[in-house]
Amino acid sequence: MDLTTRLQGWLARVRSSGRGQPRRHIDRAEREALLTSLASDRPGARWLAAEALAVDPGAAGVRALAAALSDSDPILRWEAAAALARSDSAPARQALLAALSTPHPAAQAVAADTLGLMPAEPETLAALNAALTSPHAPVRQSAAEALARLAARPASKEASMPGSESAPALLALLESDPAPLVRRAAALALGRIGDPMAREALVACQANRGEAALVREAAAVALARLRALAPAQEPPAGEEARLPVVRQVEVEQPEVGGAGGVNRDLVAANGAAPDGDLRPGVHQDRGAGEPIRARELARAIHERFGLDVHPRTSERAGRGKKTPR
Repeated sequence: MDLTTRLQGWLARVRSSGRGQPRRHIDRAEREALLTSLASDRPGARWLAAEALAVDPGAAGVRALAAALSDSDPILRWEAAAALARSDSAPARQALLAALSTPHPAAQAVAADTLGLMPAEPETLAALNAALTSPHAPVRQSAAEALARLAARPASKEASMPGSESAPALLALLESDPAPLVRRAAALALGRIGDPMAREALVACQANRGEAALVREAAAVALARLRALAPAQEPPAGEEARLPVVRQVEVEQPEVGGAGGVNRDLVAANGAAPDGDLRPGVHQDRGAGEPIRARELARAIHERFGLDVHPRTSERAGRGKKTPR
């Protein structure tokens, strides 16, 4: 049986133990075999060894995985960093924090990325906030994505949470970073952190027709999250007709570090809602009592007011007050 087959079998046994079972420990012989595989010249064996060491790396394993963060193989770098994060130990956290200070941008980026998989501590947040100003775009992107992951976790007494101290640097990235992926990551992080001061910048970003589509979509998602965090406000009595006209945004928006999914929310047209009911202005352009289809109404609103309204939204808005015949 070759080495790769033995490693795959060992990993299968570890994974089959299931959640809630006592943590498996690696004995000295197993760890030495894994460390030998990690130093071999066979990429597949190195990846598997790094993954296996996550269960119980020990001091020697942490050192070996930390050294692999600067390897030329990007898959090995990720497996090593992920193994350190999954081991969830103080030495592993320190190894990732130390990698953020190395002169290797690839090691900095993968370390920042995987620090977002561990429970946050003040030292971690400070390091990620500092990484937002890195001269290397992948490092800035990874730091922003890590902060978004940490902010998405349920609050707990044991872990710190990203807050307003991260907002200024993230806002600067959103508004002026030359890399679209960095701007996207900053927008999503601002939405996760929930700082209301970010709303104006996110609205401007979402309305900017010259911005990359993936950044504008991320801004729309972030604005939806900010609204979800804000206290609900009931409209004054008799003022239902003056609610802002909105359009429905349904975008395929991959989450940071995830497979992606569909996000739905009501977003003010062009990033700003008009004041008052649009229907009287539209009916001025048509004969009194003349029926109008939802698609025609949406087109008329666009022509008269310069706003993009989804036909279904205009149809729903009109159900409460039909045009007299």
